Amino acid sequence: MSNYRDFIKGKEKTEILVRTQSDTLRFFCTLDNIISNRIQVSKPINMNASFNFSQGQELEVYIYTKNGILKLNTKLISNDIASCTIEAPDEAKRIQRREFIRVDMQVKVLLKLDNTKIIEAQTKNISAKGIKINLKEDISKYTRISAKLLFSQGSIETILHPIKIKKISINGKLAYGTSFAFIALTDKETDFIVKKCFEYQAKEQRRKLDLNIE
Repeated sequence: MSNYRDFIKGKEKTEILVRTQSDTLRFFCTLDNIISNRIQVSKPINMNASFNFSQGQELEVYIYTKNGILKLNTKLISNDIASCTIEAPDEAKRIQRREFIRVDMQVKVLLKLDNTKIIEAQTKNISAKGIKINLKEDISKYTRISAKLLFSQGSIETILHPIKIKKISINGKLAYGTSFAFIALTDKETDFIVKKCFEYQAKEQRRKLDLNIE
């Protein structure tokens, strides 16, 4: 879509993916303004990495608007302490929010922390963008977190980026509600999770309908 600028009202939540030879890094920021062929955003943040890339670095940018998610393939123009500027391409791809539907589906997960510790857990909810898990400990001290999601039809392995950690109480005991974003899922893996989410939602709707009939 060539008129994507009409959907951007400023202060939109924005994610930036940087793909390197060895890894894919996901950064979070806010879009401040878009003028002509330039987009200015707040300094991109990642708990485990610094946004210290040079001019010309290729970027994959996701802008969250009220009318859907915009995906831009672009490049970095400048980068300073408080903000950075990226190229505003002529066109963007609009991604429907339903592609990232989130459901309260429990999936067994094996978390690997810094390649030294493994935790077995279950998702509280899941989408094609990430998962939420209630854990017994605060895992923010670990610098590399990966996960193996165990579905009945197969497993998916991915790197996780912790987005939010909140202290909660479960049966009177302290726990940590932890939200993660997936990093570097393939299109096939993303489609698989979306399919599982829709199947779960349809099953829940049928179950609720059956209860009403009874």
